[in-house]
Amino acid sequence: MEELSALPPAGYLGRSLLANLAVSAGEGDTLNFDRITVESDKLEGKPAVRGLRITVETVVRLVAGGWTFGEILSDYPDMEREDIKQALEYAAASTNVHVYRLREPT
Repeated sequence: MEELSALPPAGYLGRSLLANLAVSAGEGDTLNFDRITVESDKLEGKPAVRGLRITVETVVRLVAGGWTFGEILSDYPDMEREDIKQALEYAAASTNVHVYRLREPT
């Protein structure tokens, strides 16, 4: 499977971002996001948890707001603990963008 250094834009892969998508986590590890979907006709193409219409952004904001996994699972009963973990891993991986300094032309 090809390793990617950054995630493609939402909807780039067509209907869904499937389990086959892998992102390099650095140090040779690869993360698979089989619980994260991107569907251009749902949620404006934002990454979501298993098509549940709960975005990765929502999960990150809840955790950043101090919600525990238990509180999230209580308020969103269709979610599972692994969904939360993978949403956070996806968000972290999506910020793993390499920036290369350009040389001045000679």
